[in-house]
Amino acid sequence: MPKKNPTVLILLDEYSYGGVTSFTSIYAKILLQSGFEVIVLGFSSDISNIKQIFPGCVVKVVNHRLGQGLPGRLRSLFPFWRALSAINTEYSISSIHLSLSWSLIYLSAVPKLWRATRIATFYGAYDLESISQKNFLNQKITTKEKVASILRKQLQRMVFNVSDIIIVFSEYALQLLEDHFSKHLTTKTVVIPGMLSEKDILKNPIKPIKSQQLTIVNIGRAEPRKGLQLLLEAVALLKKDHLSIRLIIASPVDYYLWYNLLYAYQEKNLFLDVHLVHAVNAKQKRILLKMADVFVMPSLDLETFGLTMIESLSMGVPVIGTPAGAIPEVLRLIDQRLVAKEISAASLARSIKWFYFLSQKEKFALRKKSLQIVKEHFVTNKYRAQFVALHS
Repeated sequence: MPKKNPTVLILLDEYSYGGVTSFTSIYAKILLQSGFEVIVLGFSSDISNIKQIFPGCVVKVVNHRLGQGLPGRLRSLFPFWRALSAINTEYSISSIHLSLSWSLIYLSAVPKLWRATRIATFYGAYDLESISQKNFLNQKITTKEKVASILRKQLQRMVFNVSDIIIVFSEYALQLLEDHFSKHLTTKTVVIPGMLSEKDILKNPIKPIKSQQLTIVNIGRAEPRKGLQLLLEAVALLKKDHLSIRLIIASPVDYYLWYNLLYAYQEKNLFLDVHLVHAVNAKQKRILLKMADVFVMPSLDLETFGLTMIESLSMGVPVIGTPAGAIPEVLRLIDQRLVAKEISAASLARSIKWFYFLSQKEKFALRKKSLQIVKEHFVTNKYRAQFVALHS
């Protein structure tokens, strides 16, 4: 009998729009191309095209919504355990890819699966992110929220402690892992940045259209630490300078409702200057990036990478960002001036204004350099052997 391909199980807390799903879909594609069988398991969500996001994979959906809060999470244990048990019976799992904390808790209910190699990805410190949301919204942190934050940190620390390998996306993320969790974790940590398949990268840059209006695009979750209010303030400042700016923000609708972004939009009187659209799929994302002159990442802190930054550069769209987290690590490879001097609306506006007044020749040169840097540093072929070795 021919030897069966090794099987990797990718666990997601839930199928949802965002960085976790994007990164794991890239991982799955690399593993499939390298001869692995890949199973993906997660709770159901509003995403209707899960199999299109993970083509070629065995996609398993827990027909249950992931509960909220500790009681809800614990109620979700049984349906996830049942799905894991069925997978354990049907397949021989060689390695398990852990994305978020609760997947590990549920995994512990099926002891036989612990024989597999456990690989965790560090997307960010969840306790710090939850506290930062409150700080940026100027909301008081309650005792209950402080306790929840401590539990988040301990859960995440446990994931890393029991994992055989940890993947981080940047030197900033590596330092954050060491400083916030434990120095000893870095001995089993590898840095593999966000990456894209060669076929997803534009071969040649599109020449920018000569226009008085500058189109800025931002795609992601409109949560406070992502700094979109900062970006709205920057657009308002540029508007005072009589510059013609069009800003398109794409985010899951729930975030618009949760965050006071709509109030900022109204207060700054950004009528027709700012367009808010819903969460976008891969095809819609490419449409937006083709419309863009520049992508702006106004993050305030804790940015461990930012895959949308690489996706934009791969379309030949230059990115302007704040000096937060890993953003400078990427953008300084292209041009130091793409990084704002400080994290403020005024500094961000100055960087956008600098770009606005570049000549067509200079903008085209930045487009070419953006593509070049992605092809040199952020393609799957560069890291394929290293990534596959982790699962072998």
